[in-house]
Amino acid sequence: MGKWTRRAFITTGVLSGGALIIGVAIRPGNRADKVRDLIAGEGDTVLNIWLKVNADNTITVIVPHAEMGQGVHTTLPMMLADEMDADWKNIKMLEAPG
Repeated sequence: MGKWTRRAFITTGVLSGGALIIGVAIRPGNRADKVRDLIAGEGDTVLNIWLKVNADNTITVIVPHAEMGQGVHTTLPMMLADEMDADWKNIKMLEAPG
């Protein structure tokens, strides 16, 4: 293979970027409607696939990671409580359905 020219480098970058944009554009959109029956109860508002709010201001984070000693079942809800300025007593954790 010969030496790369500036034109070949720019062309490769543009084609790679275009392929990335097309790949992101054709991915499935918001799947909250598909999983609403699995994660929502009576009076729950599903904001997205990872977060729901109950009528009594209880916030539930749906954690997609398995707990194997890393502390994700505590760390991710704590980060959510910090970002939402919510009381830690109002945060619950739910394991994501398969």
